[in-house]
Amino acid sequence: MFCNGFLNRIGRAIAVFAMLVSLLLGDVLLFPSVALAKPGFLPQLGTVDNLLPEWEEELDPFDRNGDPDNVGREFRPDVAIENCFWKMTLSADPYHNSFYPDAQTAYPIALFSLPEGSHVEVTGEFPHARSMTFSSYFYDPDSATLVGGDHQILDYEIEPDEGSKNPFINGGDRTAENRSYTMKWIPENLPTFQQRFAKAFPKLAEKLQQIPENSPDFKTEIAEVLPKLVGQLPRIPESLPDFEELFTEAFPKQAEKLQLEPNTLYIGEEEFPKMGYLVAMRIYVPDRGTNMLGGPELPEAKIILENGSVVEGDTLCEEEYSQFKGDLSSVYPTPAFDPVAYRKERDRTEWYNQDRPNTWPAQDPPYIIREWTAKYNFCANFELGPDNASDCPDPVDPDIGSGGFINSTTSYLVTWMDRDLGEVLVLRGKKPKTPETYFNNPTFDESDAEMRYFSWVTDESLARSQVIDSVFDEEMPVDENGYYTIVVSRPSYRPKKARYECGYAWLEFPAAGDGFGDMWLGEIRNRWQLPLNDFPYAPQNIPGPGQEAEVMGEYYPTGEYYRTPEDFDRNFECKLQPAS
Repeated sequence: MFCNGFLNRIGRAIAVFAMLVSLLLGDVLLFPSVALAKPGFLPQLGTVDNLLPEWEEELDPFDRNGDPDNVGREFRPDVAIENCFWKMTLSADPYHNSFYPDAQTAYPIALFSLPEGSHVEVTGEFPHARSMTFSSYFYDPDSATLVGGDHQILDYEIEPDEGSKNPFINGGDRTAENRSYTMKWIPENLPTFQQRFAKAFPKLAEKLQQIPENSPDFKTEIAEVLPKLVGQLPRIPESLPDFEELFTEAFPKQAEKLQLEPNTLYIGEEEFPKMGYLVAMRIYVPDRGTNMLGGPELPEAKIILENGSVVEGDTLCEEEYSQFKGDLSSVYPTPAFDPVAYRKERDRTEWYNQDRPNTWPAQDPPYIIREWTAKYNFCANFELGPDNASDCPDPVDPDIGSGGFINSTTSYLVTWMDRDLGEVLVLRGKKPKTPETYFNNPTFDESDAEMRYFSWVTDESLARSQVIDSVFDEEMPVDENGYYTIVVSRPSYRPKKARYECGYAWLEFPAAGDGFGDMWLGEIRNRWQLPLNDFPYAPQNIPGPGQEAEVMGEYYPTGEYYRTPEDFDRNFECKLQPAS
C-alpha cells in the first residue's frame, strides 16, 4: 500500500513536471491534458461541453442590474494601501494575498513601535462597506503562535466625531456625508472586569478580592462577603464572568462606571520582536463603485509622545517607530504555516502504510469541521485524521490565546478537497440572513439578520494561506427553502448550469492546488462573522469538535463530489431566473 499511495502522490508531481517541460519545449498539443487526467475523465477542451450557455448574453450582467456573478472582479478605483504606519494591506491578488482574506475584503495591517509613555491617535472615515473592525493582538512569548490575547472594537461601537454619523448603527444612514471618527490606541493590556470594578468601587472590590478568582464555591462565598449586593441581583451567580453580567443588569447606572473608554483600543504591553505592535483593520465588502477600502483612504495615524509632541507622516518610517522589515515568518512557528514542515507532513511515508489514499486529507464526503486552532485543525484534518482527533492538541489551548489572528467575532468551517474524488464538488446548506449593502443600499438594516457576513472561499494550503476565489452572501442565490448550492471546479470543468442565473454559485478550484506541488489538493473555508439577534445556529455556538452538525442543524453544510461537469448538469435543474 505504501508503494501505491506514495507513488500516486509522487506521480502527481511527475505529471506536473512533465507538463511544464512540455510547455517549455513548445509541445503544447494535448499531451499535458492526457498526462494530468485519468482516461475518459477529461472532456476535450474547447468543445461545446465547456462553452458557456448560449443564453448567457441574454441575461443581465452583474454591473448593470445586480447579477452577482462577477462581484469582486469589477474595476475599483485606485487607493494607497500602505505607508509608513500601515505596512501592508492583505487582500486578494495582486496585493498581499496571505492569511486568507476573502476576495471582497481588505485588511490594512499597522505595525509600529512606541517610545515609553506614548500612544497612537487615529482619525479616519467610516467606509461604505458591510463591516469594519479594529483588532489588536498581544504578544506572548509562551504562546504557540506568539499571540496571547487581543482586543477588538467593532464598527457600531465607535462613536463618530461631533457632527458625523456612524453608518453601521442598525437603521443608520449609509449615505451620510460626514462620517469621521477618532480613536486612541494605548500600549496596555485590556483591563479586566475586576480591575475596572476595583477602580470604580474600591470598598466593594476589597471584599470581592477575598474570593479566589476561580473559586469553585464562588456562589456561596460572594453571598457571605457581599450579602446586601447579592440580595439585589436577579440570581446568585455561578462564576465571576456571570457576576459582571448580573451586576450590569441589576445596577445599570453604576455599571456605566465600568465601561471602557470609548474609541480606545488596547494594544498590549509588549511589542512583537522585530515587528512592533500589531493592529489589523478589517473591511468587508466595499460597496459597488468604491475602492478596496470602501471609499476613504487609509486612516491617518499620529504617535503622541509623552511630552505631547506629535510624530506623523514619513517620520513614522524611522527605525525608532518602525522595526518591521518585511519578515512575518516568526508569526506562525507551526507545521500548519511553515512550508518545509507542511511538505514533510503531507508526504510522510508512514501515512501510506496506514492505507491512506493519495487524496488524503480530502475525504468523500468532505469532513467539515469548525476551525479551532491552527495546530488542532492541522492534526484533525490532516495529520491524524478525524478518527484519531481525540489525540490531537487541545482545541481550546489556553496558551494560544486568540488562536493566532482569529478575531473574536468570526468563526470558520474548513475542509480539504481533492480532484481525484471528482472534478466538481457541490456544497449545500441553509444560508443565514445578512444585511444587504453591496448595491449602495441607503439604510443599514440588520433588524432580521442572523449574521453580519457569510462567505465561502477556496484556498491554497495553510503554508501559503492564499485565497483563490470567494463568494459572499449576496452572491449566493437560494432555493424556495433558503438553501444555497456552491459548485467548486476548475474553469475547464465548470458545469454549464453552475451559474447564478440557474440558482447556483460557482467557485474556482485553486489552479496550483495546495501551492506546493499537489495540483489536485485544495482547501475551502466557510466564514461566519458576528451572529445577530440571538441566532443559535452559528458555529460560534459549537462547544467542541464533533458537534458541528448537532449545533448548526440545517445551516451545517454538506458536500458531494461529481466525476464530471456533465454529471452535475444531469442532476441539477436550471431555473433560468433573471437577476433581481
